[in-house]
Amino acid sequence: MSLILNITDANFETEIARNPRPTVILFHATWSGPARMSSVLTTELAQPFADVLNFASINVDQNPQTTASYGISSLPTFIVLRAGLVADRLAGPVSRTALQSFLENAQAICT
Repeated sequence: MSLILNITDANFETEIARNPRPTVILFHATWSGPARMSSVLTTELAQPFADVLNFASINVDQNPQTTASYGISSLPTFIVLRAGLVADRLAGPVSRTALQSFLENAQAICT
């Protein structure tokens, strides 16, 4: 079972916005090489944080409403939602180390 939930415009409100648990969301597209790499890194790095954070991904091409509502203009973009509000954001290509640090910070601000 994957730790990363696939989100759409249709289920975003019920799965993410109303969820009291903090969620790291990856905004991506299949045509973006850096976004595909970030997806792989997220899958690899999610497990140690799964006790505190939820993980989700959303395809920007298939879900324009949610993408626009969060002002996503570069890929990949990670946001951390806590109580429906953006607690942190990371945009652009990231290294494993940078993503690890982002997740550690997300865990710290959300606990």
